[in-house]
Amino acid sequence: MTLAAALVAACATPSGGQAKPPPAATASLSPSPLPSPLGIPLRAPKTFAAVTSDGRIALVSAATGQVAGYLTAAGPGGGPSELAPTADRKTIYFSRGDGTCAGHLATVAVDGGREIALQGSGLRGPEQWPAARPTGTEIAFARYDCATYKASLVVANLGAEQHFPAEGITFASWSSDGSRLAYSDGPAITILDVNAGGAVTSSHGLPAVQGCQLTHPEFVPQTRLLAVAEACGVQGPNRQVKIVTVDPTSGEVRNVLLTLRTGMELVSMSFDATGQFLLYETTASVPSATVISQAAPVQLYWFANGRSELISADSHYGDAVW
Repeated sequence: MTLAAALVAACATPSGGQAKPPPAATASLSPSPLPSPLGIPLRAPKTFAAVTSDGRIALVSAATGQVAGYLTAAGPGGGPSELAPTADRKTIYFSRGDGTCAGHLATVAVDGGREIALQGSGLRGPEQWPAARPTGTEIAFARYDCATYKASLVVANLGAEQHFPAEGITFASWSSDGSRLAYSDGPAITILDVNAGGAVTSSHGLPAVQGCQLTHPEFVPQTRLLAVAEACGVQGPNRQVKIVTVDPTSGEVRNVLLTLRTGMELVSMSFDATGQFLLYETTASVPSATVISQAAPVQLYWFANGRSELISADSHYGDAVW
């Protein structure tokens, strides 16, 4: 079985075990629905997926911040990271660390099932940041060379692979129609155009913004827009970060979704399947030369319709995704 042919996860029994007590929620989210362009009330998803402090993928209540169930068990190695749900939110792709400079890709079904490693993954170097194409059988991911410390963005399809060298790859995201793939490449964002057969036909980078870095690309579901974090100024107490939507071709800013408090960094963000609800994490921005003895607390928020709600002021979840 090839890597791309292993995209479908088989169902079995969910992993069990006892968890460490999850962090208490600091706020409750409003259950009221939001209007939609189609006139159908929209509600935020009841749960999101995240990695717990003991190295398991859990489903967490968006209303209480408490663990509602576990999808994977704790294991040796670096644990799971870089959660990437499929467009239908039925399966989660992720990277599992296997030790020093080693890691493979795996999937787990959201409604319960065993963790399934993608066959062949990790044999040619650690693989991270998976993203399954909403249409077709392609999967994109980052592969690292432990000897050279170089990375490549890989687009795999039925055994064939296309490679794109990069400085360092994070946050890969497909557009809803599967025609474009965006990823962070060092301080810039690259967009690949992909045809129906899975071949990359062209690529371009988003225009740079003077004094700023563009990070965390995430296509907004049900739209043609790309959401990015625009982080301006040096790291530290004067850092300014905005989450904006841009035209993925021109880079023109279409809308400012929200502005973080001065001195905060964006850790992660994830849209739900409707594109109406955003889950995001922030933490204090620290000057690059600072020696950190203890990591700063991470705040977890829910955002929609121009307002944010705090889920936890000291979140112990990582890689939170709708």
